[in-house]
Parts: sequence; structure tokens; C-alpha cells
Amino acid sequence: TKSPAALCLDECHKEIKENIESSKFKHDAMTKELACVECHRAHDNKFGGLLRKPETELCFTCHEEVQAQIAAAKSKHRPASDKWCIACHLPHGSMYSKLLFAEYPSTTLSAYDPAKYALCYACHREEMIRERYVDNQTNFRNGRLNLHYLHVNRGNAGHTCRACHIEHASSQPAHIREKVPSSGNWEIPIRFTKSKAGGSCLTGCHKEYTYDRVNPVQLSAE
Repeated sequence: TKSPAALCLDECHKEIKENIESSKFKHDAMTKELACVECHRAHDNKFGGLLRKPETELCFTCHEEVQAQIAAAKSKHRPASDKWCIACHLPHGSMYSKLLFAEYPSTTLSAYDPAKYALCYACHREEMIRERYVDNQTNFRNGRLNLHYLHVNRGNAGHTCRACHIEHASSQPAHIREKVPSSGNWEIPIRFTKSKAGGSCLTGCHKEYTYDRVNPVQLSAE
């Protein structure tokens, strides 16, 4: 007699078993004896994939803290507002942390390498990071000066996406973090204020800077 998970994976879903076995990171549910039936019904359902609930509702069964964060936030990352967890995460196993389907920087500081941003570039254009001067590739610009470029391209001290943005949702516009996690046990606060053609940013690591896409402001960091 086989366990429910072994019955599913050994008899029919061998490709899923191979994916799980070769994955560096595995969904916690897969470590349980009733792994498959934690999320799937055995015979039929109305949601597709024999899921017990709609995809994101099923995820929130365990990830209640993420659900609460998204529900309370004013600014939501598009996959979060669309309630589409599998836009970024794989359900069974992955070679990348947090079951992400592609690489995403795990730290707030890193030398820029486009391969590290494979997850982001599945939706966002690389020009918003790579090019010093842009037109419409990003709203985070002072005139044509790309402020994403200035933040990211700073050698080994370049800021990664997670330095300023929180992945799911935030109380600030553009899902800007309220605090930046540091390498120590402390955090740097961020206060971002959005304006019609730009905004201002005040953090614990620099004075307040203002930018404007229409009427560029002189930036000492330029």
C-alpha cells in the first residue's frame, strides 16, 4: 500500500516527482504524507487542476500573513492585486528561494547583473534599469535621467529591487517599502511622497530628494 502522495507521483505524475526531486527548494506541503491532497481533490472539482479552492484562495489557507498584508495595503504589486500567486511562484518546487520561477536578488545590495533580475524582467523592461537616460520606460526619472539606473548601477553597492520595493504590497505608492532591511538587525525608514509629475523620497541614508519628469530638479547625486 502506497501513501496518497506516492500513489500520485509514482504512478501518473512522474514529471512532477522529477521536478520536486531536482528542486533546491520544495513547497512545505510536499514534505507531508498527504502532500497532494493538501491542495488537490482526488476525483473532481470545479476550479481546474483538481484544486480544493481557487488558486490564490488556496495559497492564503496557509499564507494568512501575506493575505492580511495585501488586504490592508493601499498600493499592490500587479500580481498581488490580480490575486495571481503563480505569476511569480511555482507550486511544487523550484531552484530559487521562495519557490520563485526565476532568479531574484536575495539581498538589498548587489552588483548589477541582468541574470539576477530574471523574475522582474518577465514583466518589466530591462531598459528601466540599464539605460541612464530614458523617455517612457519608467516613471522614476528626473526629466530623462533614469533614477532606477542611478540606484542600481553603483558597483557592489548597487540597490536591488527589494531595497526600495516590497514584493506584495505597501501603504506607500508604487509598493515602496516603509523600511529597508539592512544586513544587521535594524531597518532604514523610507518616506515617499508622490506628486503629479514625480515625487520626493526621504530615507535614513540620504536627505530628501525631489524629482520631476516634466521640470527636472537639480540632483546632487547625478
